[in-house]
Amino acid sequence: MFCPPPTTPKSALYQFVGGSCIEVDLAICAIDPSAPNYWHFVAYQLPIIIINKDWIISSGSRILISNYVNYAREYIELLGIHENCIIDLRNRCVFSKSLQSPIKMPSRDPAFECNDALHCVAESFGFLKSMGTPSRRVFIERKSSNNGSNLRGVYPLDAWHQFLASNGFEIVYLEGVSVADQASLFSQCRVLIALHGAALTNIIYMARGMQVIELMHHKGMENGGHLDMFMSIALKKKLRFSRIECESFLCESEELKIQAATGNFSSNPLPVKHCVNLEARILSLLD
Repeated sequence: MFCPPPTTPKSALYQFVGGSCIEVDLAICAIDPSAPNYWHFVAYQLPIIIINKDWIISSGSRILISNYVNYAREYIELLGIHENCIIDLRNRCVFSKSLQSPIKMPSRDPAFECNDALHCVAESFGFLKSMGTPSRRVFIERKSSNNGSNLRGVYPLDAWHQFLASNGFEIVYLEGVSVADQASLFSQCRVLIALHGAALTNIIYMARGMQVIELMHHKGMENGGHLDMFMSIALKKKLRFSRIECESFLCESEELKIQAATGNFSSNPLPVKHCVNLEARILSLLD
């Protein structure tokens, strides 16, 4: 995606990029190079759209998005922005006669912290939250992943799920759940447990004073703060946050095979172990 110099012959540009191209008069970038999942979209792309929404609508600008998936489509529809305004950049080249810089770009403006951007999102979509006192105990489970983390979970699953159920926890899968229903669900949580992952972005909808327990593979604890984003959000929102370091479920050689097979060499694809120590730690944190 680029805005060509006016002296450049259009035919030469088309020949250079190959394939199909899209031409627009006016566009605004709401893209981030590391935006493959829900966390990156909500924290870095969605705030750009929210902050610039009135200008986008009044100017007729198109919005360039790097990954226009279902949750992005749902959020933008909830903002009242017509889908025709969106251009998905995947495998496309876009020529814009005028490429506007957003009024604010959260991911590029050091004065606009990620927490502030997420507060902006939570305020804009506060109408999705349920009324009443939060009372549910919820564990967020997963069925799929877009970064090779399909095995991220607590194993053996049957024993883990039995422990959760015996302590009043619902096991919830968010795949296929609309963003509106996700916001409503999190706003009803008194206690939320989840492994480190993008689903924890939704704690922005939880009520002040509620409890978040993040489970993390012990290798993820060695990241020097790189994975502290959800802890930071929780503390900013005055949630009661705890992180539990979890043991490996597999031996080192098997973990390395999983990381190599997925191409993801972080701790994200690695399963963790359900054990007595994990149970005791969780029970010690519950009211």
